[in-house]
Amino acid sequence: MTLSVITATSNQTIRDVCTIMCEHKIGSVIIVENTAREKGKNTEYSKPIGITTERDIVTHLGSRKPSSLHTPVFEIMSHPLVTIQSDSSLKDGIETMQLRNIRR
Repeated sequence: MTLSVITATSNQTIRDVCTIMCEHKIGSVIIVENTAREKGKNTEYSKPIGITTERDIVTHLGSRKPSSLHTPVFEIMSHPLVTIQSDSSLKDGIETMQLRNIRR
């Protein structure tokens, strides 16, 4: 299990996301949108807006031209994100996955 969340921005290409997945040996990447800085602060926030999985990429590439590697990842990401609270039970997580047809 990875403790840190690996992300990509919505304007990165499918090729970029494939590279990220290979480098980190992972099967999915959270897609974020960088938001504007708050007035008076130097902090930029990243808002999670979707997720891209190996399956999303294979499905897209299998049905399109090879130039699809240059497609922005926001075109194939699953959205909106389905989440549960951090203090939710395993049972709650399983039920949410079943109701939303989430495989893993």
